[in-house]
Amino acid sequence: MFGLYGVVVGFGLSELAKWIGESRKDRDAVKSCRELLKIELARNAELLRRLWTEINESPVDTGHEEIVKCRLFIDKPYPAFSTRALESVFPMLTKALSVSEVRTVFDQYSRYEVISHIDDRLRALAREQSDAWNIASGGREFASMSPGFGSMPLRMFDRNAPRYWAELKVTVEQVLQSEELK
Repeated sequence: MFGLYGVVVGFGLSELAKWIGESRKDRDAVKSCRELLKIELARNAELLRRLWTEINESPVDTGHEEIVKCRLFIDKPYPAFSTRALESVFPMLTKALSVSEVRTVFDQYSRYEVISHIDDRLRALAREQSDAWNIASGGREFASMSPGFGSMPLRMFDRNAPRYWAELKVTVEQVLQSEELK
């Protein structure tokens, strides 16, 4: 009888040890998940902060500030914002973060997507404007204004820069002012 009792107690203790080990592994995984996301979000924010500071500290003539700032934005090397940590810990998000923290994380990453979209759109508009100018000027630095020359090209970049600058400004400020994971 005591032998059976020893087997049952031994089995129970071994299962308890396994459960404690698995709980510890889960806690460590949750902690690692949170830490990876904090590091990645902080790194992305720092890259953006550097770019944003560089753009805003550049001297700009008044009158066309948005156009010049948008040009600076696309002329500077675009930061390589990372999503690797988010992708690697995605299955653990619901265990590692509360619902509000998940929203915060996804809001932050979606803001980086908005910034990237604005960058892509501004680059495309700058190319279109440059190509149109090259066609209109015949490749010369200055276009002729002689009769029969035709109309000057539309300045789509210049026309759209204020709108994109306003959106970019709001989005970047949201990123830089957002709360970090605790």
